[in-house]
Amino acid sequence: MTAPLERSDDWPQVARALGVRVSSLRLSRGLTQEQLAHLAGISRGYLQKVEHARACPGLDVLLRIARALGVTVVDLLPVGIAGLRDDDPGAVDESCRYS
Repeated sequence: MTAPLERSDDWPQVARALGVRVSSLRLSRGLTQEQLAHLAGISRGYLQKVEHARACPGLDVLLRIARALGVTVVDLLPVGIAGLRDDDPGAVDESCRYS
């Protein structure tokens, strides 16, 4: 049996920034948590946990939320945290990307 993976040291910062980003996009579209949760096919309680950095959503949930908001998953990711976005310093060289 393998030990569970430990979260990175900057996870709390990532989770807070992600939650703020989701909340900001939701509000800019005039949606309540209930409405966005319905559009994304998740519970309002889970969306609230994401927005308040108390849940660690998987890629499947991020994709549902992004689609419901009319954005990409990348648009949900915070800026300024290494490894999350192309606009981060040290992003992957174009020659290393999948085609």
